[in-house]
Amino acid sequence: YIQQRLQKLAGAGDGSGASLSVADIVDGPHRMLVLGSPGSGKSTLCQAIVRRAALDLSWPVPFLIQLRYLAGETLPTLSIVEYIEQQAKARYQAAPPPGTVEQLLAHGRAIVVFDGLDEIASSANGNDTAAMVALFARRFPMSTMIITTRATAAHKNPLVAEAFERY
Repeated sequence: YIQQRLQKLAGAGDGSGASLSVADIVDGPHRMLVLGSPGSGKSTLCQAIVRRAALDLSWPVPFLIQLRYLAGETLPTLSIVEYIEQQAKARYQAAPPPGTVEQLLAHGRAIVVFDGLDEIASSANGNDTAAMVALFARRFPMSTMIITTRATAAHKNPLVAEAFERY
């Protein structure tokens, strides 16, 4: 495994050129928009962050959301919190206790990784899903949130991109 480092892009506010390792992300809350070419390892980075957080109990609880599934074929009928709860129940056969996910998010004890903003940019529900992500980020300012996208698609979702530092 090669240690991944994220470099802040020029024009991304203070500290452009600074870099973060996966381990540095825990010092959040961060709002990170990770830009990359196809095949550059964006989804692998998401998995590395979630894995690291899951294995280290001192880290916030990780949640990975693949945006193509959240956007789906129809308008999302669940809030992002409800989607996380539904995914936990379906994947792990254990429903989180009521209110737990929302409490983790509200108190900064969660890292939410949204993978594939570019994959929903042209979908029928892409703008609605991007707006949901932007509102979710505003609602839970204490939790770290990371979004991955192809660099060529970052400008297509300004609601999301405006509040996130570019790496």
